[in-house]
This record gives sequence, C-alpha cells and structure tokens, in this order.
Amino acid sequence: MKTILLLYISLLLSSFTFFESKQSLENISRKKATYVTESANLKNALKDKPILLFSINDKWYYSIVKNLGELYEYFAILDSKNQLEYLESCLIENPKDFLVNAFNKELYRKEFTDLNAEFYNDGYEISNGNPTYFYFKDKEGKLYGESKLTTIINPIPIDSKLYYHMLMKTLSLSNK
Repeated sequence: MKTILLLYISLLLSSFTFFESKQSLENISRKKATYVTESANLKNALKDKPILLFSINDKWYYSIVKNLGELYEYFAILDSKNQLEYLESCLIENPKDFLVNAFNKELYRKEFTDLNAEFYNDGYEISNGNPTYFYFKDKEGKLYGESKLTTIINPIPIDSKLYYHMLMKTLSLSNK
C-alpha cells in the first residue's frame, strides 16, 4: 500500500512538473513577444492595431500590422540580453490576398497549439527545426492561433501560405 501511495504521489508530482514546464515554455515566448511589441521602438506603431507575429527561436521577430487598411511589416532581433539589436519596417505594397485575409480572427484556433495539442491527436507528418512562435492579436489585444511549433511542420494549424510567407520573410531578414 505504501508503494502504491508513493507511486501515485510521484506520478502526480511529475505530471505537475510537466504541466508547469509546458506553461513556462508558452509564457517565455509570449513574454518575449510582448517585450518586443511593446518596446519603445514599436509600441506606438502597434498599439490598438491587429498584429500577426511570427518568431524563430524567440530571437527573430517578424510582424505584419494592419493600420487604416494598409499592411506594414516590422522585423526585430532580440539579443541574448533581451535588447533589440535591429529594427526594420516598411509598407507592404500590393499585399497578396492571403495576407489581407489573415486578419480575420475566425480563421484561427482559439486555444494554444503545440505538438501535444488536440490538433495533432492524429499525429503529424514532420516536425523539425528551430522553435517558432505565432499569433494573431486583434485590436483589443486578444490572441488567436497562438502556437509554439517548429520551422518545418506538417500539418500546419494556420493557412500554409501565411505560414510559409512569415517563415521565409523571417529567415531572409535574419540573414541581413
């Protein structure tokens, strides 16, 4: 009986530790993304506007912001001391339809998605590469489609054109 009780307590503690570490991984990415989007350089440009955010390794951040019907892109690098090293922004001229449509919150899952999420109950074909973080934030600040996955993932829980656009833009801008 004593052994069963110890085993039960051990399982309970290990599941709590797993849940706590999963929560902290989500929170680390969310906190770093918030730090970047609320930095002095970006805060006014992003305040009260819908944002699509994508990051790789919680270091390279690419955002698309909708402002008065126009789309702007922002790129920032967060160094190991949590300081913004590089910031670039520009208007997206003649945005493709999938970018314009990406600001519809109905397209996104409401819950956080990682490889343990219900979305992947049937498994996945491939998951490889550096960790990514994504969300759509509406102008009220509510998150949709929030996910922590990998650069190479299939299936993708968001529109594949949007995912690959944000991935390729982030990779190309990170090499500057």
